[in-house]
Amino acid sequence: MPYHPLFTENACLRFKGGDCTSCVDVCPSKAISLVDTTRFIGDICLACGACAAVCPVDAVTHNAAEQLLKKITSLSPTATISVGCFAIPFAPEGMVQLDGCLSAIGLDILVTMALVDVETLRFVHGNCGKCTKGDQCRLFARTLDAFRLACPAVSEKIQCVEKKNSRQTSANTMSRRGLFNLFGSRKEAVSSQVRADESVLFQSQTAGSKRMRLHAAFHSLSCSEHVPEIVRIAEIEIAQSCTGCGTCSRVCPVNALEFVVDNNEFSIRFTTWKCVDCGLCVKSCLSESIHRHPATRESLTGSIPRTLYSGSLQKCKRCKAVSTTLTNGYCGICAHKLGV
Repeated sequence: MPYHPLFTENACLRFKGGDCTSCVDVCPSKAISLVDTTRFIGDICLACGACAAVCPVDAVTHNAAEQLLKKITSLSPTATISVGCFAIPFAPEGMVQLDGCLSAIGLDILVTMALVDVETLRFVHGNCGKCTKGDQCRLFARTLDAFRLACPAVSEKIQCVEKKNSRQTSANTMSRRGLFNLFGSRKEAVSSQVRADESVLFQSQTAGSKRMRLHAAFHSLSCSEHVPEIVRIAEIEIAQSCTGCGTCSRVCPVNALEFVVDNNEFSIRFTTWKCVDCGLCVKSCLSESIHRHPATRESLTGSIPRTLYSGSLQKCKRCKAVSTTLTNGYCGICAHKLGV
């Protein structure tokens, strides 16, 4: 039975003041409404899981992809593993079936599965042109393209084919006989604990968020400098006009920005791989000191927080608020009220 997505409102970027519409943009049945607040219309939801695959902050979750990752990583080393979507009515014995559309598989899951000790991961879908159970694999096609662009060294390890009947053949698809034959090519199991990088796989499975899983997998794989557009991430810099108010760190929904105070000194630190490019820090900065830049591969794989800005804090004589700059001992607001 297909899983239905679970929505956590207070984790949603829109709940925090952002303008993200990723889940709405990919929903094939228009089962998500943004009127007043984000809400799901259960009776028309297809349970395909595409919304969860694109949500950058895990406000929408769908257990199908998580369960698939656990199944794949628990299998013994083998030549080929095949995964079928939930629209395939008669899955061959040995096929790992996904309780959702292939579009439920996000880039974080796909990149992590590329670490599994297997020669080929073959994703098999039904006749998407006539499918009414998902988004006809449109999002999965984009995700697979992003994976191949970001990880060219292992791009051929993951394939996608359509399950055909005996009367339909194509050079780019697989016949029913070929689909059954591929299960005969399994290697003898060596050990269920043997992995390409067991520590990274463990970290990826238990990460707690898709961004942490993506960071762990990209750090292990030899990836190109290109960061796919499907990954929401940005580099930021802070100009000298920063007042040290700390608002940017308070509004950051993923704790990518940290405001650290030591006596009268402060610093603003940034962990790039956590950033989901929501724009809330830029939007909230009254001094317009925060500027966004495109991210690089190092942005996604680096682990150490960088100090973007540091300075000294002083207290306003009137309201006791701290700031890096005072006018005759008053903060900007108090100075304006007093006409200083």
